[in-house]
Amino acid sequence: MELSNSRLEDALYNMGLIYKENLLDYNESIIAFKELISRYPESEYAPSAHYYMYELCNNTQKPSEAQYYASQLTVLYPESHYAMLLNNPNYLQELQEEEMKVVRYYESVYKLYQEQKYAEVIASAERAFELYADDPLIPKYQYIRALSLGALEGKEAMKVALDTLIVQYPATEESLQAQEIIEYMYMEFPEIREADLAAGAEEIYTGIDSTQEHYFI
Repeated sequence: MELSNSRLEDALYNMGLIYKENLLDYNESIIAFKELISRYPESEYAPSAHYYMYELCNNTQKPSEAQYYASQLTVLYPESHYAMLLNNPNYLQELQEEEMKVVRYYESVYKLYQEQKYAEVIASAERAFELYADDPLIPKYQYIRALSLGALEGKEAMKVALDTLIVQYPATEESLQAQEIIEYMYMEFPEIREADLAAGAEEIYTGIDSTQEHYFI
């Protein structure tokens, strides 16, 4: 039932978007979004559905309904991007400026790396983790920090940092690059692979009661 509801929720949202953006059938779009809001008031799509209802009602000359959905959006989801977009005409510009701050900061960190100022790279990357924790550029900071750790503290420290990157951001380009470096390290430094295998074996071997009889395959 949960899976069925999730599919219907997605279908209503996508239907509303297709009618609105592709077919320009605003009335059908309104029906879909109304159904979504009515059936799934806690949906992750609720803020955007309210915002689209505000736009659609304005487009179909229904100012009182448009105002209703604008009010609901502001009251129910005041921290959402859609509420901020509705209530702050400069929101998109401010958002773009904020995003550019992160990009410029990363460019400054990368410049430090090119200048081989590895300690400063590490400190700057760790500051980025605090300032921009949810930003898409964080894997890049993780990667450049790992390389800098390798330059300062050796391959073992870099390996630990690369492992962390792979676990935290498995589907990113930086994660793939990190995996390639680790595979290269395994070939060039067999002792690192042996240490990993030993740690894995120890973790597997650890039992609840080591005094009991054990069987190994």
